[in-house]
Amino acid sequence: MHYGMYKRIMNSSWLRYSCVGVINTLVYSSSLWLMLQKINLSIVWSTSIATVISMILQFLLNKIFTFKSYHFCKYEVVKYFSMVLFNYGNSLLCLKLLINYLHLQVQLAVGINIVLLIISGYVISNYWVFKK
Repeated sequence: MHYGMYKRIMNSSWLRYSCVGVINTLVYSSSLWLMLQKINLSIVWSTSIATVISMILQFLLNKIFTFKSYHFCKYEVVKYFSMVLFNYGNSLLCLKLLINYLHLQVQLAVGINIVLLIISGYVISNYWVFKK
């Protein structure tokens, strides 16, 4: 691969955002497994702890690696968690509409919802949370 093309691809915030998503999914899944299988916590505690770990990791990786925001800004933290709540609400609404009104199968609705959340998360992070 030509070095210029490699550099352009690696400079793509969308690609870095996608890599962070994959890393975060692996960390979440591993944390959940560890809490459930090795530490023997309940599903509620395991899910809660894995979610907190993955949210903190995702914030830090997106801040530093994806959007190259190196300064400390407490407003980024507030904006990030506001985005998480916004996307959570939109996720519930989207699933309700897709399943109850458009009568899509649950798996298809969840797949569509995931794609919309990825796009929404990237756009909001890029243009609001970590805006330079």
